[in-house]
Amino acid sequence: FRVTNQLIHKLEEGKFMVKEYQRPAADKTDHSAVSEKPENLRTKAALSKTVHYLLSSVVRSQEFSFFDKYSFIANRLRAVRQELTIQRLSSTWFGVKLLIGCCNFYLVSRRIFADFKSEENFIDLPKFNENHLKECISTIINFLSGVENDELFGAEIGTTREAIAILLLA
Repeated sequence: FRVTNQLIHKLEEGKFMVKEYQRPAADKTDHSAVSEKPENLRTKAALSKTVHYLLSSVVRSQEFSFFDKYSFIANRLRAVRQELTIQRLSSTWFGVKLLIGCCNFYLVSRRIFADFKSEENFIDLPKFNENHLKECISTIINFLSGVENDELFGAEIGTTREAIAILLLA
């Protein structure tokens, strides 16, 4: 569809295509939007690879400005977060690990936006960034508050440490 309709983002040209965020259709009260059909949802492995690709390869790309990369990555991370919610993975250790990656991106972006306060064209991006950071943090807090201490400091101690670091940085 995106190829046929020439809806390819410039960061995807000649590279991997990454599923973009789509708002749920307003007339779809039964949650049957195309993006929510099981055959259109990514596997856990695909979600993980997507976040890794965005936060390693795309972020490091030198051929595009920060703002081009930001709009692309933020949109694709939003699609990942949407799928985590649809698949009820946000409240799992797997989901939290992906959300920690999202938070790291939003925190770094917050710092970069601070250097571009005078750029009028990007006045809404810091607010957009903060909203998404808060949503991720809220989801992480909700998950961690329901986890038993044994589990928090057991096999997932590394994830717990990262989550706590994110909360302290925010």
